[in-house]
Amino acid sequence: MWRARRFPRGSLTSPSRKRRNRAPADAAARPAGPSTIARVTAPIDVSVLVFASLRERVGAPRVALRLPAATPVGAVWDHLPEPVRSLPPPAGLRYALNGSWTLPGAALRDGDEVALILPVSGG
Repeated sequence: MWRARRFPRGSLTSPSRKRRNRAPADAAARPAGPSTIARVTAPIDVSVLVFASLRERVGAPRVALRLPAATPVGAVWDHLPEPVRSLPPPAGLRYALNGSWTLPGAALRDGDEVALILPVSGG
């Protein structure tokens, strides 16, 4: 019969409560104030690459967007120019973030480059 293995309290696989709740050593040196909050909530600039029929609708290969901080990649569609966002996102739309495939829920940061990749068929 298979039995679940128990790990001793404080091991790497089961951190103790004391370790989880401990603040970083330099936390006291960094007071949380308006400048910290402003950095988190300041709008971010993102570059969006579009291809194929999206490129034709936009009229350019790249769109510069100013978005709220931590916007998910999948929400970029709602911020595109009107000719594109008036239609629903195509089925099978994929996202790349800074040159790597990503999921729609990945949070964006200032200066990121998002590519909207349409499904391709061919022969």
